[in-house]
Amino acid sequence: EDADIGSKVIEVKAKDLDKEASLTTYRIQSGNLGLAFSIEEQTGFIRVNRELDYETIKVYTLIVQAWDGQHRNNTTVRIDILNVNDMKPQFLKEKYAATIKENFVPTYPIFRVSAVDPDIGDPSVPQN
Repeated sequence: EDADIGSKVIEVKAKDLDKEASLTTYRIQSGNLGLAFSIEEQTGFIRVNRELDYETIKVYTLIVQAWDGQHRNNTTVRIDILNVNDMKPQFLKEKYAATIKENFVPTYPIFRVSAVDPDIGDPSVPQN
């Protein structure tokens, strides 16, 4: 999720079994939501093209096409976005209030506040 724009994600490589020399070129055919990735036509390097956000899209499934000038073939490239701690915790209420008696020293907790971590996504699991 915090990968730099332009950083290499993976390289796709097609093997051309034809005997005559030909240059294989690559392109992303589909699945590139928001143009999040780019591919180098000559090398097959897939790179980060835009800022990624785990909370918006967790997995990209790209269909990549290889073409040797005469024949085409497709492959599927799955890119899992890893979450980073980029969101601040959120309290469950905007305000909390408690009342205790003056000069009273309790031996137990008198109040509890709760917060969730949006990076975790599920408030029912431990929030660490």
